[in-house]
Amino acid sequence: MTDASTSENLSPELMKVVERAQREPEGRFHSLAHLIDVPALERAYHRVRKDGAVGVDGVTKEQYGRNYRKTWRICTSG
Repeated sequence: MTDASTSENLSPELMKVVERAQREPEGRFHSLAHLIDVPALERAYHRVRKDGAVGVDGVTKEQYGRNYRKTWRICTSG
């Protein structure tokens, strides 16, 4: 993945994480969960190859895609 494709697909908050990681390669992040929201999950989902392997749970991208928006809203609502 190139830097250009990475930066155009990340939120400004996640770009700050990338920039800090590049500045401080030995640094540690203790929590990034607050940066994961529905738009970030949606961008990641659309970047997955359609012909990619199934997940460890045996679910294909097509199967997952049927309800992903509902699932993400439940996961990020609280």
